[in-house]
Amino acid sequence: EVRTMNNITDQRPEKRGNHQVDHQESWIDKQDILIRLHISSRTLQRWRSEGIIPFTKVRGKIYYKESDLKILLNKSIIKSK
Repeated sequence: EVRTMNNITDQRPEKRGNHQVDHQESWIDKQDILIRLHISSRTLQRWRSEGIIPFTKVRGKIYYKESDLKILLNKSIIKSK
């Protein structure tokens, strides 16, 4: 059976070791986060160091899950009085 790349990436999350891999997850890079959140590179570096936002590094380039950014923003909501 020949499987195309689309068929492979259309699969639901799979388990690899202790981690789930979701082929549908959107990843964004550092520059995109800096622009979206209007923060400095140093602030983002501090957030990584303090474990505020998870990340992954591939060949020296850092990526963040779109869903982790949404979680961070949702946890930071301040409700008006």
